[in-house]
Amino acid sequence: IFASLRDVDEALARFLTLARTTAGSGFGAIYLRDDARGEFLRWRESDETPELHLPIPLVESYFAGVEHRSVSLDEPRFDGMPAFELSRKGGVHAALGLPMRHGGKLVGMLGLGFPSLDAIPQGELRALAALARFPASAIEHARTQELGERRARLADGLRRFGERALGTLDIADLHRLILDTTVELTGSDQASITEVTGGVVRVVAGVGRGAALVGKEGPAATMLEALGGDEPYAMRHQERVLGHLFAGAAAPSRYRAEIVEAMRILASMAAAVLEQRSAHADAERQAARLAATIEQLPIFIEVYDGSGALVRGNATARVTRMRFGVPSPTAQRCCGDLTINELDGTPVAPEDTPAAQALRGVPAPRREIIASRDGTKLATVMMVTAPIFAPDGRTVEAVVLACQDITALHELARLPQPRIE
Repeated sequence: IFASLRDVDEALARFLTLARTTAGSGFGAIYLRDDARGEFLRWRESDETPELHLPIPLVESYFAGVEHRSVSLDEPRFDGMPAFELSRKGGVHAALGLPMRHGGKLVGMLGLGFPSLDAIPQGELRALAALARFPASAIEHARTQELGERRARLADGLRRFGERALGTLDIADLHRLILDTTVELTGSDQASITEVTGGVVRVVAGVGRGAALVGKEGPAATMLEALGGDEPYAMRHQERVLGHLFAGAAAPSRYRAEIVEAMRILASMAAAVLEQRSAHADAERQAARLAATIEQLPIFIEVYDGSGALVRGNATARVTRMRFGVPSPTAQRCCGDLTINELDGTPVAPEDTPAAQALRGVPAPRREIIASRDGTKLATVMMVTAPIFAPDGRTVEAVVLACQDITALHELARLPQPRIE
């Protein structure tokens, strides 16, 4: 019967047939333990098998310390229980229960039905009790294998979420990805994401019932109660709870331990990605504000990347370059075809300009230079540069160049000073 432990359904079908034959019973059922639901679920022998289940505490107390137990189904304590009511209607008024144990754990139960207690074959009880122990190992083997397969599927789902999240920059798209992954991992038909700010909880995304709550906010206790039918998973980044990820279903259910574990990992991954995207959005807003401020400054400012290419120049820089006819600058040749000299007339090579030196990571102090073309002086300029280093402290990622036309100041300095008598 148990030559192939992979095909448990076929093995259980053969086992049930053998048990019925041995007991001389035309009625039999197998119940398998489901800790997630807290019940022993009736194994479906065929599509017509009714879904009648038994509470775990009832079954465990019934078989405590025994290898088999006979009972009259007409006892009043079974009144109102669907499984027993159906048996009575089918002419079954007595049952023989046989526990299926593996390693001391009750993993299933075999129930055989009889028209009366007297019909139970007492001479076959020991054989039936021994027989009931055989499929328990098959059940546990199948469950171990199924658990491994479920965990592999959950791990694959988390891996795919991580890969897709890395390339998802839009917050709304990221919320959708988190919800889709939640539904995939749990098999639920409703999910939602909340944000927590100063004790106020706001629903920011949802599917199913959660979609109707998007935009609603209120005190934490109130909102958590509104989502009370769903299972919450804290999206925690370091020590701060950014919000909660909720998963639920229209029908009450308990998630298996491996699904709960996967959802906690997903909530942690989602928190890290959302925090990163939030920080990225803040940085972009700050960069935009800084760019707007720089644009309006009345001094020449340009920014070059690590290769020396121009990244940004403000309005003053653009006007100045048009005035002097120096387009398409680089950090290596920030002055284009202009001739650059020190104030004392010493020539300055392109590679020795402050911007070129800063690009090489060489400290460049403030310098005052004279820019000219074809022997005609155009301006006296003060140049200041600032290299921006990578986290390694050595690689230059960018160079900021600031210039100020100080021609008028030098001309003023050359004027005769008035004598004070």
